[in-house]
Amino acid sequence: MIDNLNGRLNAQKRNRILSLLFAFTLIFTSLINTVQAFVKPPGIPGSVDTDLVESRSFSSKVSIPYKEFEYSTLDASEIDIPYIKLNSEDAKKANSELDDIESHFIEEYEKCIDYDIGPLGSIDYEVYKDDDILSVVVEMTNLTAGAFIEHRAYTFSLPDGKILTDDEILKKFGVGENIDTIIEENILRQCRYYSGNIEFKPSAFKATSLLEHWGLPRESNRFYIDRTGKLSAIYTVATLAGSGYIEVKRPLDILNQLSKDELNPIFVKMANGLDIDPNSVDEKGFIAYLGSSEEGEELKNSLRRLISINQKYLNSYDLLYKMDSEDGFKLKGDEIYFVVPKYKNTVVMMINTDEDGNESGYVSYDEIGMESVLSIQNYQNKVNSKLSLIYRDEIFDIIPKLENGKFKGVDGLIDIEKLIQVDNQAYDENLYEFILDLK
Repeated sequence: MIDNLNGRLNAQKRNRILSLLFAFTLIFTSLINTVQAFVKPPGIPGSVDTDLVESRSFSSKVSIPYKEFEYSTLDASEIDIPYIKLNSEDAKKANSELDDIESHFIEEYEKCIDYDIGPLGSIDYEVYKDDDILSVVVEMTNLTAGAFIEHRAYTFSLPDGKILTDDEILKKFGVGENIDTIIEENILRQCRYYSGNIEFKPSAFKATSLLEHWGLPRESNRFYIDRTGKLSAIYTVATLAGSGYIEVKRPLDILNQLSKDELNPIFVKMANGLDIDPNSVDEKGFIAYLGSSEEGEELKNSLRRLISINQKYLNSYDLLYKMDSEDGFKLKGDEIYFVVPKYKNTVVMMINTDEDGNESGYVSYDEIGMESVLSIQNYQNKVNSKLSLIYRDEIFDIIPKLENGKFKGVDGLIDIEKLIQVDNQAYDENLYEFILDLK
């Protein structure tokens, strides 16, 4: 299943995410107003007293260690690259990789001097050592390459100097097959940190990070031991700077605890409302057809049906809709569906399709959500999109549609029509106006 997800995400998701760039750039405007937002102060070589790692003294290898420009400075002391003094073949390979990094930064640094550009970026490292292990992690920020932050981790056994594999590091901490779900928890925690001040849909930011984590091939040397002796990981959290999509890898502590599949709280509430044991449900979630998006009583009735669900079971939902620019950038959807995935942290993506269900075009910012979604799709009795429920490394595609004006349900989802009980004429007037503004 991982291969299937890799194929789809590598071939399609990256194109879909391109259309999220402008919206996400707003999130991180404050991070790029000044170049210094990306530059860390120079680090102290080594986090413990050890003679097995030393600084390469980058400042002594460039022509001008410090230079001031009109609006910035170029400071070689912000680049600190380690040299590993173990006598082993694996240490030689690690140092060879660090040699290449050093040569590259020297070359880039001299270009900055020649063209009066600064700053270049920063390199910092930390070290952990005990009687059995030497762990070195290097963090690099290269501003000339789009502010990419990258890491290199090298963990050696002592005294033989052999590189420990990820599995060997995890075994020392009693962590096994649940490692990817443990990392997922850290990613979500990181997303909560980044999305705290997001005024628009933060779920798209979280969803993008989860897709990156579960969709990318597993890299080696993802784990290391931080300076306090804690098991840590290098993993991807989606972020944006300037005009491009970048992956920022950050080493963060990993919680050494089991992480199980967690049911979506909204799913649990609805299952209880249906007198169903949520743990016994084999389907992937719930669905309801709410009605039409046509202006007037049809749309109002659809939103009244939504309110009947909202009052009992929801705190919030993500609105997904399809826009078309053929004759002006307008809403191209007149069927309103409500979908609740079974598992918490399931990504829901609205994917453009032709009438036969074949994928086409990009996924926009407004076509991605999580937990519970209200989708407006299909147009003039023709299918123009499908929904993908992506939970970790599993993908479940659905194409909700009407047959002769009636909703016949979707295989793999439970229809929750019986939960919809309209008691009054109230509806969300703001949502009503918002949908009309899209038309």
